[in-house]
Amino acid sequence: VTLIGDEIVAVNYLDDYTELGCNYTDNLSEDLDYVINGSVDTSVLGEYILEYTVTDSYGNVSSVVTRTVNVVDTIDPLVELVSSLDTIFVGDEYKEYSVYTSDNHTGDLDIEIISNVDVSTAGEYIVEYIVTDESGNYTSIKRYVNVIEKEVVKKFICEAGISTFRVNDDITPPKCYVEGELAIVSYSVEIVNAVGPIEITYSVIIDEVTYQKVSYIYISQKSNDFINFYERKRRYTL
Repeated sequence: VTLIGDEIVAVNYLDDYTELGCNYTDNLSEDLDYVINGSVDTSVLGEYILEYTVTDSYGNVSSVVTRTVNVVDTIDPLVELVSSLDTIFVGDEYKEYSVYTSDNHTGDLDIEIISNVDVSTAGEYIVEYIVTDESGNYTSIKRYVNVIEKEVVKKFICEAGISTFRVNDDITPPKCYVEGELAIVSYSVEIVNAVGPIEITYSVIIDEVTYQKVSYIYISQKSNDFINFYERKRRYTL
């Protein structure tokens, strides 16, 4: 008696097991009968032993030939991140929401969480989840957590002043201060020669941190006709 196929085979959990049988011959009898003792249940993980024997027409029984069938689970668990607050401020509490898991066989999965999140220091941190089933199959997934500094708001105190100018006038926006420090004003020189609202930026550096405030000035058209009329009227009244 010789097996068709390997002596040791593996079949995946819940897959169909296909029996390949065996080859057999006899020195006299052609009317041979072979029997397989044992069965394979692919819904249960484990090792199954199948025994093959052949009997000839004279009642002679062959020696036993065995095949080992291992029902195994080779499928990795499915893992998905639970949505959570992944960007937090320094000093805030980081709440762990873990992961969703499922598996083709194991109900009680092992979840290992490896985290280096430090809420006292700004930076990008990684939380890794390693989910393992009872067969040793595992899936790893990562969550990225950003710890950021809280934005410090500084109050700009601005003086009253002129904010509407004519084309080509000298631009002198109202002055603004932060904690007594005069803010620097910046704007596009080309833009101030155009009619309309112009964005200007006040900037001040305190303790190596730059604070900014956006404001607007307005540029109006300078009318040559009005200027000529004004000049004529001025001459007539002299």
